[in-house]
Amino acid sequence: MKLGRFIAIILLLLLVIVFSIILLKNNKKNEVIHLKQYNLGFDIYLNKEIDGTELATLINKAVNENEKNGVAKDEKEHYISNDENSIKMDIKIQLNDKTYAMEEFYKNDTSEFIKHFQEEKLERAYLVCPYVNMDNHEYRAKELELLSRSALLEVVECNVFWVKEVNARTYMGIGKVEEIRDQVAELDVDVVIFDCQLTGSQLR
Repeated sequence: MKLGRFIAIILLLLLVIVFSIILLKNNKKNEVIHLKQYNLGFDIYLNKEIDGTELATLINKAVNENEKNGVAKDEKEHYISNDENSIKMDIKIQLNDKTYAMEEFYKNDTSEFIKHFQEEKLERAYLVCPYVNMDNHEYRAKELELLSRSALLEVVECNVFWVKEVNARTYMGIGKVEEIRDQVAELDVDVVIFDCQLTGSQLR
C-alpha cells in the first residue's frame, strides 16, 4: 500500500515536471513568434527611403521598446544588442551619404545633423505641451520635439506643463499665456507649436 502511494506520488511529480516543461516551451515559442512579428514592423523599413515624420515616430517606438525591456547601454549611451529583445537602428542620410545610430537623433539636436548638409537658416520653433493628463508626458513631448526637428525646425524651447482645468478662452491660464508670449519674444521664435487641440478663439 505504501509502495503504491509512493509510486503514485512519483508519477504525479513527473507529470507536473513534464507539464511545466511543455508550458515553458510553448511560452518560449509564443515569445519568439511575437518578437518575429514585432521585428517585421521594423524590417519593412530596411533600405527604404522615408520622410522625417515617419523617421521620428520609428525612432521613438524603438527607444520606447528598449527602455521598456531594460536594454543596457554602452559608454556612448547606445543600446547594446543582446539578440533577445533589443532594437538597433542605423539611419543613412542620403544628402551627405553618412550613417548615424538612432541614439544620435534621439539624444542630440537633430538640427545639428541638418546643418551639415543644408545652408538655409532653420526656422526657430517654440513647443507648448499643455497636458491635462500627464501620463507618458515625457514620451509625448519628446515625440513632438523629434517631429519638429525632422520637419527642419530648430527647437529652441519645449515648455511642458500640467493644465488642471482647460480655459475655454485661452486653454491654459492667463499667467501661462503671458509667460509663453514673453519667452517667444525673447527667443526670437518663428513658429509656435501646440501639442493640443485648440479652438478658433483659443488660437486668437
